[in-house]
Amino acid sequence: MQCYLKTDKQRQSALRLCLISILIHLLCVPVVAQPRTDVFSIRYISLPFSELAEQRMVWFHTDLAYGVKRTSSAYAINPAFEKLDGSWENAVYGISLPFVYSHTWKDTSWQSTFMVIGRLNSDLKSISGDDYQAGFVNINSRQRSVYLKYKFGIYCNTEYDKLFIIPLAGIEWRVSNRFLINALLPSYLISEYKLFPLKIHTGMVFRSYTKSFRFADRSYLSMHDNYAGLFTDFYFAHFMVLNAECGYSFLRKYKSGVKLKERIEYELDAKEGLMFRLALIYRIRKD
Repeated sequence: MQCYLKTDKQRQSALRLCLISILIHLLCVPVVAQPRTDVFSIRYISLPFSELAEQRMVWFHTDLAYGVKRTSSAYAINPAFEKLDGSWENAVYGISLPFVYSHTWKDTSWQSTFMVIGRLNSDLKSISGDDYQAGFVNINSRQRSVYLKYKFGIYCNTEYDKLFIIPLAGIEWRVSNRFLINALLPSYLISEYKLFPLKIHTGMVFRSYTKSFRFADRSYLSMHDNYAGLFTDFYFAHFMVLNAECGYSFLRKYKSGVKLKERIEYELDAKEGLMFRLALIYRIRKD
């Protein structure tokens, strides 16, 4: 009798897991046609911060993608939360809520995606209207063949120290059934090789980002960073992925300042060095 109950519970657990997986697939529709979509992720990143003191910045990030597809169009939200700890007095937080609209044109080889981003970046000690930022992204893609896609667009955001605008360009190139290059420069470039297609993927990655955070005393922290490295993805439990990454941070530029009648700022002595990243991801693949 006990053995039967245990088996029955196992069947119920397996059924619940299956239903949850199906529900996530139905709700979290990939808005932009791409080989993989990270529906939910939790990331832990450790990277160097100060040249003078052997301190490291710890970065925790989590996000969720939720979408609804309607024939030639799709809509999604992609809420995200991050926490950064460094040598500054208080940890800083980023809370963002991007709204995404994607449209496939009459010539179905063309697709455009528009994203409006509301963001709160601060130490959350004394929140005011100055803590909020607004961003916009447009990415257009042209499917040249089954194996090749071109992408171009623009990104802009109201950083605390300036209006940040940068053009984007990239490709999605399926070199073979096992080798894929996905890039949208200067934001990222990922080359992925399916070492064991259903279990282990590995490759090289480049990422670049610009961020700024406001403190309660009206000062701010501006960050621009780049890093390149190697990664390995371990696939387990259907769509769950454990991502491990090691790389090097370079050409870093960190600034601290205050905005009063005039902006006063100075560069921080940011150290270049090894970066480590560990992530747990729920990922849907189309390849």
